[in-house]
Amino acid sequence: MMYVSRMQRRLSISEARKSLFALFRSVTANTGSQVILSHRTSAQQAVLVSKEYVERLELVSRRGPAHTKFRLFGSGSLLMSPDDVVDVGRREQAALFERKLRSLGGPLKRRKA
Repeated sequence: MMYVSRMQRRLSISEARKSLFALFRSVTANTGSQVILSHRTSAQQAVLVSKEYVERLELVSRRGPAHTKFRLFGSGSLLMSPDDVVDVGRREQAALFERKLRSLGGPLKRRKA
């Protein structure tokens, strides 16, 4: 499965050299973004892409076509267990709730049972 580039630019090596840092930011900020480099005296071309994009392509190629499932471009992968994701979300929501309470005049007093 090959990912289709969302953003593709064509530049000569001379043009690319002048704006290398901007090209670096562009391809690392936009996964799948490509800059095709060419030289006027050569028919060969090179492609500047992010390391993340290359690693993703290598991973897909190692799995092979038999193991490749349909996946939307840009779909995420969890780097922690689903329970950890839920716990992080709950802690963030609790912190936001506490901040909101303080902005409204302090914590609520709980009734004794």
